[in-house]
Amino acid sequence: MLTDSVNPSLSKSIQQLCVRSQNVGYIKIGLTRKPNVHDTKSVIRFIYRFFWYLFSRIKLKSHIFPKALERSEALVTGRYHAVAYAILLKKKFLAIESNTPKITFLLNDVGFDNSRIIEIKEDAKELPFIPDFTKEEIEKLDNFLIMAKKCRENLEKDLLAVVYKNSAYV
Repeated sequence: MLTDSVNPSLSKSIQQLCVRSQNVGYIKIGLTRKPNVHDTKSVIRFIYRFFWYLFSRIKLKSHIFPKALERSEALVTGRYHAVAYAILLKKKFLAIESNTPKITFLLNDVGFDNSRIIEIKEDAKELPFIPDFTKEEIEKLDNFLIMAKKCRENLEKDLLAVVYKNSAYV
């Protein structure tokens, strides 16, 4: 499965690559084009796409994207949250670094090197090979997910303590 990137020209290249490749799904996650404020039709299209984006974003986060990712064999994406889902689901992936280093930082937090970050050129003719996780990567994924779960549980406890401390009902 392929997703878009925050870089509009790269998103277009990824989409064209998906069209050239057989049996590859494509999901657009973001809104990449800003309107020409001097063209009324452009502004109307932007507003329509913006509201569609908000609606689809809610659906993607709640059930569509994770289910599509579960059914897919692998993921190539330029989106941070898509990489996060791939890590959570232990789905093999390649990431395309975007306009910020968030993806690199996430992979470093997991303990991965940058070998899962690729560059897709605008004239790419075929999908890159997506390797399975090595035993070492699987171990790092498992350790990261255990640590993340503990951090989430501690955060929940801390938040509940603050709520109870400041509650008028205590």
